[in-house]
Order: sequence, then C-alpha cells, then structure tokens
Amino acid sequence: MVAWPADGGRRGRIPMATQAASGGAIDIGRVIQRGFQTLGRQFYVFFGLAVLLTAIPAIIVGLLIVPQALSAGAATDPTAALAIFASPGFWLSMLIAVLCSVLLQAAVVRASILDLRGDKVDIGTTLVESLKLILPMIGLSILTSIIVGIGLVLLIVPGIIAFIVLIVSVPALVGERKGVIESMSRSSELTKGTRGRIFLLLLIFCVLYWIASFIVGLLINPMMSSGSMTVALILQSIFSAVVSLVGAVMVASLYVELRMVKEGVSEQGLASIFA
Repeated sequence: MVAWPADGGRRGRIPMATQAASGGAIDIGRVIQRGFQTLGRQFYVFFGLAVLLTAIPAIIVGLLIVPQALSAGAATDPTAALAIFASPGFWLSMLIAVLCSVLLQAAVVRASILDLRGDKVDIGTTLVESLKLILPMIGLSILTSIIVGIGLVLLIVPGIIAFIVLIVSVPALVGERKGVIESMSRSSELTKGTRGRIFLLLLIFCVLYWIASFIVGLLINPMMSSGSMTVALILQSIFSAVVSLVGAVMVASLYVELRMVKEGVSEQGLASIFA
C-alpha cells in the first residue's frame, strides 16, 4: 500500500510502502513508478539537460555530417563514406557527442538523487557539479563499453550479463563518490541476486523503445523521403534525447531500489542515504 510522508514530500519524496527487507527482490513496478514521478517533478530541468547535452549536439553533428554525406554520395560510394569517417571534423563531433552523453548521465543521476532527497534541483548547479566528475565518468564509460562489447562478441549473452552487472555503476560513482573500479564493483555487489528481475525490467523498456521507435519512424521516414531532412533530424535528435533521459532516470531509480532491498534501508531513511 502506498502512503506519503507527513512532511508533504519535501524530503524523501518516494512513495512510502513498507520497510525494505535486506536481500529481497526488487519491485519492478516501484522502480518504474519512482522514475516517472521523478521525471514529472523535475520535467523542465531534465528536459533542459537532455536538449542541451544530447539533442542540440546531435542536431549540430547531423547538420554538419548529413549534407556532406549526401553531396559526396556516401550512401552509394564507399570511398566517399570512408573519407567522411576519416575526417577530423567527424571524429571531433563524435568526441563532443560522447562527452555530452557522459555529462548527461552524471547530471541526470545527480539531479534524480537530489530530487529523491527532496533537495532543490537547478540546471546550472547540476551541470557544474557533474563537470567535476567528467574524467572518472569517461573512464567508467570506456571500461564498461569494453567489457560489455567483448561480452557481446562472445555470443551476445555474456555482454547482456555484463551490462546488467554494471548497470548502476554510474549512480554508484555519482552518489557515493567512489572510484571507477570501486563503482563497478559496487554495481556488481548491488545487482547480485536480483539480475533476473533487472533483465525483465530491461526487456520491458526494450519493448517500449521499439514501439516508440516505430511510431517516430512513421513520422520521420516520410519527411526524409520528401526532402525535409532538417525537420526529421531535429525530431530524431529530440527522440534520442528523451530516450537517454528516461534511461538515466530509471537507472537512478533502480539504484535507489537496490539500496533499499539489498541493504535493508527503509524508504523513510532514503533522504539521508546520499547526505
């Protein structure tokens, strides 16, 4: 049964259920509910972060690369395509996009944690604090990508397992200020014993993503066919930003859920977890 704290939700604004039992299974519904409640409360901050750090860089990169590719005939000429991929501008734009993506993860996770504590969230402070974590975030992103990538090469399943094991590494790094390796170990520790449910949670979001992608594709494909490349690119970039945003918030919610379940922390005590 869901209840709310007596202070009106100013701190620890997570739906109150019962005392979390150490070693129990995560509640998938509660993870999703908490995530969307956080999105709702901080919609303007989160959407601003997503547009600033994902949509705008993607639009700029697209406007620079796509016309160049079309004019060079990259779609039908492998040599032209290779020349574009080998250009300094392409790799610089990719580097900026990766840095912005990493910064978005740190910013959204930090903002989610602040919201769950009942603290004030603003874009400026969130960005400044997240920038302080940019180097360890890059290191974490590189290491997890290598591990998951190797696993995917090894018949896919090991890659999926590795992804699940490391899924809350970013919240561990942002919320607990742990090092890169420590954050990965922390994620492994927290996900142990509940990875089947995490896999189910991922499946749910994969299905939702495929449905949303299909709907967006119905809108974008006719635009691309009619030559409205700029509008199509903007819509695709906004969609990708929203996907990245929802994913980051849900990972933060999953991290909180795992802290509750694995460590026996009551929801009443969540406000002080990240103090």
